[in-house]
Amino acid sequence: MATVNRIQIAFSWGPPKRDSSSILDLDDPTSTQHDRAMAEKNSPLINARIHDLAGLTIRRVLPFASGETVLRNIGPFVFLDHMGPIETKTPLFVPEHPHIGLATATYLFEGEILHRDSLGSEQVIRPGELNLMTAGRWITHLEQGLSQRLHGLQFWLALPKTHEQIEPSFQHVGCEGLPEWETSSTKWQLLIGNHDGQQSQAVFPARALFLTGVTSERGENLSLSVNEDEAAFYVASGSVNIDGRELQTGQLLRVPTRTTLTVSSSAQSQFTVFGGDTLDGPRLMRWNYVATTKDLIAAAEERWSRES
Repeated sequence: MATVNRIQIAFSWGPPKRDSSSILDLDDPTSTQHDRAMAEKNSPLINARIHDLAGLTIRRVLPFASGETVLRNIGPFVFLDHMGPIETKTPLFVPEHPHIGLATATYLFEGEILHRDSLGSEQVIRPGELNLMTAGRWITHLEQGLSQRLHGLQFWLALPKTHEQIEPSFQHVGCEGLPEWETSSTKWQLLIGNHDGQQSQAVFPARALFLTGVTSERGENLSLSVNEDEAAFYVASGSVNIDGRELQTGQLLRVPTRTTLTVSSSAQSQFTVFGGDTLDGPRLMRWNYVATTKDLIAAAEERWSRES
């Protein structure tokens, strides 16, 4: 029997913004119909929404709800922000803030960001590298841009129920631990999971795939096998054609799985393929917290109110 995943959302990456108008209640029995529709081959394109994050314009991709279109997550991936590409006089700065029940995966196409957290980690991330921070029961961190030019992605992955209260940890994986290879006119890099005989050194406690592709000016058709329970394509720049459907910058498409897709591009493009196993049950999301119960979120809110 398929698991019905319900996510209630009141999110804002960074410092608190207690604006009740930002709360989306997706815990709606009729929304399972939307989820089934999203799994079909003719699922609608998701257009990222433009938001401001600490003075930086970002595209917020997941979660998404507009009219009849609802997309809570792709496998364990419950959140996606696309930063830039942008050049700004004032580099990104996101003050210290907490997380529970999730892992953040940060990847840059351009620029540099300094990560600091409550474990004492201090790490600069550069293009082609991965920062994977597992919040578990509690962690706080801040992010500071070190460059005026910035372009990157940040995902949140919901931890399995068995791991949502584990001790926090931080992994920085350099290019040497993230396999790269080329097929036709596309250069691939594997950030999380395994694909096509390659294995990332990043450790996440559930099956997940995070793969990036960069195509040359005119890409030839190539075949891509997708072997996850759930998967999606997101275009960070340029345009990509997936089985005859054209995706432009800032668009996401949930794709058929356990099959082979035909991928091509007509211009230089950057994109990501991500997904994994279906979530192991309902999740609640509020601000920077992901949890299986309201009590865990309430406890986190009380702790942050007390310690901040």
